[in-house]
Amino acid sequence: MPIRIALCITDLDIGGAERHLTELAVRMDRRRFEPVVYCLAATPQREAASCVPTLADAGVRVHCIGGRGIWQFSAVTQRLKRLLAAERAQIVQTFLFHANIVGRIAARRAGVKRVVAGVRVAERAARWHLLVDRLTQRWVDRYVCVSQAVADFSIRNARLPAEKIAVIPNGIDLAKFPAEPADLRALGVAAGRRVATFVGRLEPQKGVDWLVETASRWLERLPDCDLLLVGDGPMRGRLESAAARSGVGDRVHFAGWRPDVPAILAASSLLVLP
Repeated sequence: MPIRIALCITDLDIGGAERHLTELAVRMDRRRFEPVVYCLAATPQREAASCVPTLADAGVRVHCIGGRGIWQFSAVTQRLKRLLAAERAQIVQTFLFHANIVGRIAARRAGVKRVVAGVRVAERAARWHLLVDRLTQRWVDRYVCVSQAVADFSIRNARLPAEKIAVIPNGIDLAKFPAEPADLRALGVAAGRRVATFVGRLEPQKGVDWLVETASRWLERLPDCDLLLVGDGPMRGRLESAAARSGVGDRVHFAGWRPDVPAILAASSLLVLP
């Protein structure tokens, strides 16, 4: 019988962690594993901009628990525990901090024997995350870190046991590259101009606020270049205001969420990861 593996994440709007969970679920050998996805949040409002269609097309079942905030911690944990017990999950693998904590507690209460937690960032801002992770690490069999730097940080700063750490870099589907270059005129970029492109969620952790605030310094030295921001997030309004104040607002373009990132990259001169 295939091993029943529960993949648990905070939400399913498209992002790095969400995309990699989806790739893992879709590509698993179904002769060996039976994946089921558990999302702590509600069903994504914009399903087309989420991982749900890809999972559904691959026949992977998805449970959205409907959590809306930290105040529902106990209720969400209890709902996940009931689902894991009903599905008789044998392994729980979690992605992102909130799912990591809720998932390991629910798995313990449901009697799941094996728990794997993902560590995707070196968390320097919310230090309490490290404390909570350390206090509950006895309920985790393995931590999967996306890089050696994240693994070293987790051992040194979170004081997670080195013997529980494994490093597995993010996988990339190379079949999507190279792509035909996109026509960036649809995103407000005039024909013939070069583009420096940022791709990611518009939130402080990505450093995109620094990128926009300093754009005027380097765009003035590159008169044929624009800045293109691909992605969405809670900082978008603030970033748009900062771009307007910078004096080069007409050369900073906000594309929002896009399904054609490989084509946009193919049309760009530079990818910026601030």
